[in-house]
Amino acid sequence: MFSWKLSELALLLMCGTFAFLYDFFYLKSLERIPAVEASMLNYLFPIFIVLLAIPIHKEKLNRYKMLSVAMGFLGTLLLLTKGDIANINFTNFRGDLYAVLAAVSWGLFTNFIKKNQKDTIVSTFVITSVAFLLSIGATLLSSRFIVPQRTDFYGVVWLSMSNIVLGFFLYFRALRYSPASLIASFTFFTPFVTLVFIVFLLRERLAVTDYLAALLIIFSVPIQKVGSLIRKKNVIVGLIDLGY
Repeated sequence: MFSWKLSELALLLMCGTFAFLYDFFYLKSLERIPAVEASMLNYLFPIFIVLLAIPIHKEKLNRYKMLSVAMGFLGTLLLLTKGDIANINFTNFRGDLYAVLAAVSWGLFTNFIKKNQKDTIVSTFVITSVAFLLSIGATLLSSRFIVPQRTDFYGVVWLSMSNIVLGFFLYFRALRYSPASLIASFTFFTPFVTLVFIVFLLRERLAVTDYLAALLIIFSVPIQKVGSLIRKKNVIVGLIDLGY
């Protein structure tokens, strides 16, 4: 028997809702704007993870975190605009809004799931079940049922295993042992990894700005770690100076 408090169950139900809203808003944005535009706007979620961690977890936004977020955001912006930041052209306002709302939903999900102390497997099951039930409701309201083909079935199985089963499990474990702001920096790797798959699977060429963006994203993560080490060193030096 599992021992549950009402607040713990409510937390997981809320996380399941935000997980559903993330996919819902992201898929709605893909209906209205190109996939590249939707994905790059969606990659704003590390910004919202850091910003929402301030009121939710009382994390301090020091200069190293700010620099890390700025580098990751600039790298994402370069990927989106191909270096022509002055002439950003968005396709559809509603589609863009959906993509940003998806990013906000994931920022809320990340910060609230970090508060969860229940077993990772059980938590994943509850969150996935809530998202599944909400998905059924959304499907009945806005879609019609189509018997899936074999390729559709394989695609669903792959997405379920890679994104929900393995992805959620690893993400929850990382959040349990690291600050939300640090995890946010690591998520800036997502557009970079996407580019790698685009190059190898679609045989598309990268521009110079793409490589510059990749460097900014890669080095945005160690910035926080360096800042943490510097602060620890300063504390130790201060204690030594005080005679401790």
